[in-house]
Amino acid sequence: MTSTVPASATDVAEFTPSRDIDREVAEYLALVFPQGPGRDELFHLCTNCHGIQVFIFSGQSKDEGGWRLTRRNHAAYVGENDELGAAWKYATEQFGSHKPPPPPPPEELVTGWQNYL
Repeated sequence: MTSTVPASATDVAEFTPSRDIDREVAEYLALVFPQGPGRDELFHLCTNCHGIQVFIFSGQSKDEGGWRLTRRNHAAYVGENDELGAAWKYATEQFGSHKPPPPPPPEELVTGWQNYL
């Protein structure tokens, strides 16, 4: 019977499947943040203060009233303009209690969120 266990650390590389992390992250972001009006504004404006995990992990818990309250609370810090209006509209349409929760993000997105935007 032939062993399939690598004989040395250098043999491990031969048995370790390689992952294309950049592709995985890009596919995940395209799935969870589909193209549409306001998407770029959301990435550009919202990630100045926090990462996209705010939308991924808590966005599904908000209904339209919850998003209105969040918008009102943010207005004191970021004000209002057309660019922000587009970002809020996108967030409200893409995340909320009317949508199923997104799949968990790739581990590489748990830290360094802005590096992938």
